[in-house]
Amino acid sequence: MNMLIKTFISNPKKLLLLDASGALLSAFLLGVVLVKINTVVGIPVSALYILAIIPCFFVVFDLFAISRKNEQLGRYLRIIGALNLMYCITSIVFVIIHSDSIEVLGWVYILSELIIVITLAGVEFYVSGKVKMGTINS
Repeated sequence: MNMLIKTFISNPKKLLLLDASGALLSAFLLGVVLVKINTVVGIPVSALYILAIIPCFFVVFDLFAISRKNEQLGRYLRIIGALNLMYCITSIVFVIIHSDSIEVLGWVYILSELIIVITLAGVEFYVSGKVKMGTINS
């Protein structure tokens, strides 16, 4: 893990690319796969679509940030980290609202996604601090 963090510090665009890839995967899983197996996960289709739309915006933001100059990457990492945390809060609100209908597979998916996204946001904040301090090499 330490080696991975060092890689992201030396090339923060790789972290933005990872974020974009994860957001794309989340959008696909929520908006296509879980919708198809809705009865097994128990999350209403409307909630799945709303949760799937949000990561689509993150993909656009990440790709925009990747195209920018290196001096600005710390700021973009802080923004996407904050957006990821807000997405987690939104997911938690949906879980609370629909907790009576969510099945075990739905809980597994949501909790797994929350753990991954919160961890990613933490790495983004950490790397943004290193980039801000001028430790970026690329």
